[in-house]
Amino acid sequence: MRDRRFTAISGDDAWESTKHNRELAIIWPLLGRHIAFHRRLVDLTASVKAALLLSQSIYWTRHGRDIARTSGWFFKTTEQWEMETGLSAKEQVTARQVLRELAILNEQRVGLPAKLHFRLCVDQLGALLSERIGKGASRLDWADGTVVAELLGPSLAYHRTLARIGGGVHAGLLLSRALHLTRLQSKGQVEVWVPSSAAQWTEQIGLTRREQETARRELARAGVWEESLDGIPPRLVTRIRL
Repeated sequence: MRDRRFTAISGDDAWESTKHNRELAIIWPLLGRHIAFHRRLVDLTASVKAALLLSQSIYWTRHGRDIARTSGWFFKTTEQWEMETGLSAKEQVTARQVLRELAILNEQRVGLPAKLHFRLCVDQLGALLSERIGKGASRLDWADGTVVAELLGPSLAYHRTLARIGGGVHAGLLLSRALHLTRLQSKGQVEVWVPSSAAQWTEQIGLTRREQETARRELARAGVWEESLDGIPPRLVTRIRL
């Protein structure tokens, strides 16, 4: 039984493992660098896009050049944010507002001409995250990778390049995750068709049901996303058209 609502391309249900490996070997280098997207930050910000901007801000706060000399301040243009995250200028403004309201992002304009600089309020961020995971809100050492990993939780690889295919960050994040699961499949760890219920996607990447439906529709329209109903009772499964 197949649900054709989001099916863009029909084809045989079985893919050869060698074909998967060959196609993935071609595709993977083309994806470029990825962002470590922290799912836990979606719960903190109630926004996937704010969580994405925050994830990248954490990266620059921990690894940016001269970050210690500048007391945590780093410079990014709107164009640079878009290149790194896929967020449009309007989406950046909204995401930054969310982070400012949580008191975890400071902004200031410096120099002539004035350039917008950013700084994470790491103590506030640490306190909010510690509260969410039931950990004591003591001062955290953000240079300690083990402590930071515990605080942020597991990360997902988000490929900004994939946002272009579905026309936005939500589709890019969904496709990034599905492609990761497809790569695992090529190693024999999961089925060819990836379980794809709305509840599972929300748990894994934080997208709401409506955000998922829009992203799936756009990816199907682009010809890279196929869905089917499988089993009794039927469950929704997905595969990526490589």
